[in-house]
Amino acid sequence: MKKRLSVLVSMGLLTVLLVPMLALAQEEPPAAGDLWVIIASVTNWFYGIFLALAVIMVIYAGVMFLTAGGDAEKITKARNALMYAVIGVVVALLARSIVPIAKALLGLP
Repeated sequence: MKKRLSVLVSMGLLTVLLVPMLALAQEEPPAAGDLWVIIASVTNWFYGIFLALAVIMVIYAGVMFLTAGGDAEKITKARNALMYAVIGVVVALLARSIVPIAKALLGLP
């Protein structure tokens, strides 16, 4: 019963987090010759995906903390899950900032 409930909750969270991303995907594709626009589009996708996964992992780590019941092994697993979520947020922020940093280094507008 617990496994079914966790699957239903995770599917609900996944749906809530991914539906806005699908709605935002309705924009026109970039022109084939503009490399910076294509790179920015790809990094924006990575940003959205990593950020959504990080939010899911933070919620999952919180549930793991709540259900640990004082078991040291379960608390360690929850801390590791939270650490990976923070790493996901850092990767998402780096993906979002790569294009502006590269443009600044190359002196492009």
